[in-house]
Amino acid sequence: MAVPSAKLDLGNLMITGLLGFIWSLGVLWLIGQETYQKSKFKKYTSYTACALIFVGLIIGSIFLKTPLFLSLPGWWGIGTILILFVITTIIFLVERKRMPFLITIYGLIVLDTLLGIGSRIPGFADLLTRPISKSTALWVILIGGPIVALAFGLETYRYIKKNDATN
Repeated sequence: MAVPSAKLDLGNLMITGLLGFIWSLGVLWLIGQETYQKSKFKKYTSYTACALIFVGLIIGSIFLKTPLFLSLPGWWGIGTILILFVITTIIFLVERKRMPFLITIYGLIVLDTLLGIGSRIPGFADLLTRPISKSTALWVILIGGPIVALAFGLETYRYIKKNDATN
């Protein structure tokens, strides 16, 4: 969604989502069956098979191409991004007390939302989609990455401590 010219492969998304859902149900069933299993060989073999199937799903989703595409340029893209942002904000507000680590994920969602909307506004589109040099990207990652990680980590720690004190 952050790149206006990118096309979303809906067929790939639906097929991979369905297979991932079936895989998740299979893993939950396997955990239920293996809970009191005495044979460690059977247990590890089952978990290894599940991990291999998961890797196969990921690799398959990369190479699977379908003719069902969706492109969201301009205002359609901005509207879709805003609708998805409102939904994720509601989920964050409802679940933040139960899962304080969501603040980090939500921060990334806010960043992606800003990038997606900014890349569809004519004045910002050139700035955000222009290629940057590898050395500039390296410095941004080396300096900005730890700063962002530290800020989100400290905020999560502060939030957990504040809520532990009140509970």
